[in-house]
Amino acid sequence: MNKFKLIILAAVFVLSAFLIIGCGSDSKNEVNRHTSTNTSNKASQFSRTRDQENSLVHWYEFNEGYAEAKSTGKPMAVFYETKWCTWCKKLKSTTLSDPTVAQMLNDYFIPIRVDGEGNGHIKFRGMELTERDFTRSVNVRGYPTTIFFDAKGNEITRRPGYLPPQYFILFLDYINDGSYKNQSFEAYAQKRLNNRG
Repeated sequence: MNKFKLIILAAVFVLSAFLIIGCGSDSKNEVNRHTSTNTSNKASQFSRTRDQENSLVHWYEFNEGYAEAKSTGKPMAVFYETKWCTWCKKLKSTTLSDPTVAQMLNDYFIPIRVDGEGNGHIKFRGMELTERDFTRSVNVRGYPTTIFFDAKGNEITRRPGYLPPQYFILFLDYINDGSYKNQSFEAYAQKRLNNRG
């Protein structure tokens, strides 16, 4: 394998690990978390509506997206974020603003955003939860985290942290072509990078 590709791949994975730690939940963000949970559900929906106008991705609220996934059979790509998370903002401004990423999300997935500290109401598998409780129930430990669910609500896989557009596209391919069923993302990425020659 080309040494340059190995170095790049290793750097991306080290950076991803660093970013996961950087956006993890900790006490220094406690004030921000308490402030953001006092925001009404209506205000949260307003800011998402405004974000939607500027986004290439056609975002769904969770309940609407889950119903759409059941109807179409498409998997859900659920993005867990918070208002205070710097890497969540970077993910939105770079990766999720990339035209290829947006097109893939819109064509092959049901893209959903969840405020990991929000009070919006989610219905999932017979339970009614707040966004915060739902986030905890699926063991999200840091932000951003993307969890892919099948149309029945079963977790396919997850990707904590930030990925730049070119690697996020690779990750979307990994999910979309079913490779997650028989190999790790790292093995898949290495094989794909080798094939690009």
